[in-house]
Amino acid sequence: MLRFFRQIRKTLMEQNKARTYLLYAIGEILLVVIGILIAIQINTAFDNRAKAEKHQRLVNDLYSEYAENLDQLNTVIYYHQLVYDSGLRLLELILVGGEGSTQNEIRQLLYENSYRWTFDPLNGVLASSISSGDIHLLKNDSLKVMLFSWEDRVLDAREEQDRANADYNGINSYLNDHVMVADVLMHDPSGYGVRESPFQSNYWQIFKDRTYENLISNRVTYTADVLTELEPLREMNMQVLQLLEEERGDL
Repeated sequence: MLRFFRQIRKTLMEQNKARTYLLYAIGEILLVVIGILIAIQINTAFDNRAKAEKHQRLVNDLYSEYAENLDQLNTVIYYHQLVYDSGLRLLELILVGGEGSTQNEIRQLLYENSYRWTFDPLNGVLASSISSGDIHLLKNDSLKVMLFSWEDRVLDAREEQDRANADYNGINSYLNDHVMVADVLMHDPSGYGVRESPFQSNYWQIFKDRTYENLISNRVTYTADVLTELEPLREMNMQVLQLLEEERGDL
């Protein structure tokens, strides 16, 4: 009988020991799982923070780039508008053979009509974000669509600008045969150190020449095409800045 109770006691002790080991093993497993979960949470937090910082840098850098582009675009549009307005005024003078104008006004008009500006936007940040895939950090889908299409829109506008600038070569060649360049350059703000020419310019003769009228008519038409391309591009630039401002506000 005594042996029987001893056997029972031994069995119970072994069961308790097995239960203890099992609980210990379960505790170890739980600690490992909790440790892994904490590590994952910490890594996720670090990754999210790194992405947030990269997102913030991208938004700020894009904003700076497009702010500079807008300044340049406004300048380019301003000078193309001068070309267009001066061209219209020259066509008006052609209708009346130059009457009612002064030599000084004509020189000023010829100078303003000679501007050849081209919009060459900065695109380093944009190109880098597209090639690296960082552009997908941006949250606004409309903003991403605009950024992806930006370069194509710039190229379309560039074609019109190049055509208008190349077309001026014909006017420049024509004027070299009829007008003293030094007199026109005097209206440049920099001055170039040029003095008035001792030779006479035949301003009124050019307003009676059909060749010059055709040249100026083409100049006005091509410049109008340029403005037609640049104005929507400026609107797009401003929209990009607005969306970047909103994206920055969501940080």
